[in-house]
Amino acid sequence: MKLNGEISYNTDGEEDEILNEVNSHKFPIGFVSPQPPKLIVGYALTSKKKKSFLQPKLVALARNKGILFVGIDLNRSLSDQGPFDVVLHKLLGQEWFQIIQDYRQKHPEVTVLDPPDAIGRINNRQSMLEHVANLNLPYCYGKVGVPRQLVIRKDPSSIPDAVTKAGLRLPLGMFLRFLCLWLQEFQVSQTDRLKRGIKETRLLNKL
Repeated sequence: MKLNGEISYNTDGEEDEILNEVNSHKFPIGFVSPQPPKLIVGYALTSKKKKSFLQPKLVALARNKGILFVGIDLNRSLSDQGPFDVVLHKLLGQEWFQIIQDYRQKHPEVTVLDPPDAIGRINNRQSMLEHVANLNLPYCYGKVGVPRQLVIRKDPSSIPDAVTKAGLRLPLGMFLRFLCLWLQEFQVSQTDRLKRGIKETRLLNKL
C-alpha cells in the first residue's frame, strides 16, 4: 500500500506553488519554521480522496488561516514524521489501524481523525445503523429509521428460507458484512475481470 505520490491538479500560478510546497514539504524531528503555522495537519488519504478533498482553494485558504497540510509518507515510520497537530486519514486495513493506534499511544497530544475504534463501529454493516436508530433528534419533523436487515452466517443456499422467515420482500440489497472485506473483494473482482478481459482480447486477436 503506497500513497506517497504527488497530488496532481490542473492549476496555475499561485495555486501551483501552494500545492508544490505542500507536496514537497518535509518536517524532520525538531523542525522549527521561522514563521510556524498555527496548525499542521498530516494526511494519509487515497488518491480519490486527495483529489476531492485537497482542492487548491482549500489548501490556499487553510494556509492563509495558518493551517498547513502535509502528506504522510507510508514508506516511513509515522512517528519519525511531523510534528503534527492533527493526523487525518482515510485508509482501511488492520495493519494501518495498528500503526495509527500505536501512534496515538506514543503521541496522545495529537488529534487523530478518526480513531480506529470509532471507525470500527461503522465498519460493520450489521451494527453501523444501530446508532441512527438510537438517535433522539429534538425538533425533528420527520422519522429516522433503519431498514430491516438480515445477516446470513451459513451457506448461500440458506438465503431463500431465511428471507422468507424474516418476512423480507424483493427487491433486496446484498452486501458483505464488513466494509474492509468488501473493499478487498472488490479489488480482487476487478483484477479477475481485468485478467479475463486480457485473455479474451488475446483470444480474439489470435482468431
